Amino acid sequence: MKEVSNAMRQLFEALKTERDDLRVQMRLASMELKDELNEDWQAAERRWAALKAGGKKVGEEAAAVREALEADFDDIADNFTDMGESVMKDIRETYTQLRNKLK
Repeated sequence: MKEVSNAMRQLFEALKTERDDLRVQMRLASMELKDELNEDWQAAERRWAALKAGGKKVGEEAAAVREALEADFDDIADNFTDMGESVMKDIRETYTQLRNKLK
């Protein structure tokens, strides 16, 4: 999961760098070329804004899921610990009985 997150972050950063470079080139382009490219640029900017909004939403949802899972995990870990302690106590008692029978 972390590898996917890192790969997505790297892709996002690469797109951001490319976007910044293109923005500079667009500013330097001639007026005629600017008019020609503006529609494509605006479409790309709308998709960029949607990507950022979607990423924020996914991040918030992932944080909520992680938080819920952490709480559930803590409960499961506590239950496992309780069960483990009980089982270890039973095993210890069995070992003690076995040791006593061997005497």
